[in-house]
Amino acid sequence: MMKIFKSVTFWFFIASIVVITINITGNDVKNILLIGLNPILNFAVYTEPFRSIAWNDGPNIFMYIAHLITFIFTAAIIDFIIYTIKYSIKKSISLKIEH
Repeated sequence: MMKIFKSVTFWFFIASIVVITINITGNDVKNILLIGLNPILNFAVYTEPFRSIAWNDGPNIFMYIAHLITFIFTAAIIDFIIYTIKYSIKKSISLKIEH
């Protein structure tokens, strides 16, 4: 159970849910949290196919799902990088001990 709290994916998921909740309740009128702080969506919102699907009359369910998916994707990449670094450090230490 404690291992999940060390995961970047878990915390990005929680942050995404908080951002979506803030936007749904109307506290992010200009969508700065939803779009502006998400580099993937910030880039995609200006491309026409994505813009017409997800952004017709303001944020909708597709925008919220896209926000959640991009946050989880970004966090999974960060978790993978952390795991790779930890594994390589552990492996190099074990090789030094053997020699």
